[in-house]
Amino acid sequence: MRGNDWVTVTYHWQSGLPTRARPYAAAWIRDRYQDLPARAITLTTGTRSDQVTVWFKNLGTASWDQHTVLAVYDPRRPTLPPLGSAFCNVFGPDGQPDWASCTPGIPAFVGNGRPAGPGRLVSFAFYLRAPATVGDTTLYLKLARQVNGRYQWLNQPDGQDSFDALTIHVIPRPVAPAAAPTAPSGAAPPPGTTAPLPSTMPPLRAATPPPATPTP
Repeated sequence: MRGNDWVTVTYHWQSGLPTRARPYAAAWIRDRYQDLPARAITLTTGTRSDQVTVWFKNLGTASWDQHTVLAVYDPRRPTLPPLGSAFCNVFGPDGQPDWASCTPGIPAFVGNGRPAGPGRLVSFAFYLRAPATVGDTTLYLKLARQVNGRYQWLNQPDGQDSFDALTIHVIPRPVAPAAAPTAPSGAAPPPGTTAPLPSTMPPLRAATPPPATPTP
């Protein structure tokens, strides 16, 4: 500080403690799948889910734009950039691109051209594509800010982590029942079964009376 120069610092109060304001900060609010909270999603292998919607709130002082993305996250390695995902869905039901990028995994972003200002609740909608592998997976999703080709994770103003976790059950496709084998033409029917009647029956022939015996 020099002379009469002053630095103004803005604080937000949360839980009774001063929290320094951040330009970019976010908190997960809720999610939705098939009109219910997305507690668990069950998919058969290779199928596409219904639409998944995740809501985050802008707790920073700056507006979100097309550089604010919802990305696949690993809370065990919070310093890594977004990761690819086996659940990436390339195209939506309308044939238009769904995920912005599969590697890194970017399922949704603010791309409607309208900035989301501070305090706004923002929804991110996308679909999932089940892989060919059967099993249970937890998919973590968190907001990130793309800056000069790199991604910076958005935390809460106090620095706490905030992300969504979707539990996904992938089950095998049901197996269609096998058709009963058909015996070849002319073959004897299997034991315990009756041979089917032919579709057309030969015409019956009238009985020929025996020749008359001459009387002596």
